[in-house]
Amino acid sequence: MYKNRTKTIAVTAVLVALSFVMPYFMPTITLPFTTFTLFSHVPVIIAMFISPYTAIMSCIGTTMAFFLKAPTVVALRAASHLIFAILGAFAIKRGLITKGASIIVGGISTGLIHAVAEIVVVAIFMALNNQAITLYYIIIEVGLITLMHHSIDYSFSLLVYKSGSKAKLLENKFLFSQKKASKDFNA
Repeated sequence: MYKNRTKTIAVTAVLVALSFVMPYFMPTITLPFTTFTLFSHVPVIIAMFISPYTAIMSCIGTTMAFFLKAPTVVALRAASHLIFAILGAFAIKRGLITKGASIIVGGISTGLIHAVAEIVVVAIFMALNNQAITLYYIIIEVGLITLMHHSIDYSFSLLVYKSGSKAKLLENKFLFSQKKASKDFNA
């Protein structure tokens, strides 16, 4: 029991550190009205795979880094990651998005929640700062690109998580194919 708790604390600390450091070292794509830092969601998504607590801590690390590095609206977008990360972590904890196609559905669902949360944050920020809100900007540059960015980072996170679980660093919570499940059951 204590060994597992110690491992979870250590993995959480590593993910928080990565969440904080990655925004500084990963390449950033800058569009006219927004920026996207490559693989910046990976520590948060892996944290979501581990537990709600780990997800919260990783989101705090990312938010702090962006508050230090980027404009306020970018940091607020990072803070909105708490929503998809907590909901995703609880869905995984309940086993709702851990088998076969539900893993993909989980990625799409958390991506949509992520995109909507960022759209809301940006719209509120722009409205409070008397900036013109255009549907193109809100839906395409924030929503659609966030969904694509999330999907890429989610896929990469699954690969990293699967590797970590094979190396016995992380508990494997995912069953990627139904064929494997029947082999394991009959063995």
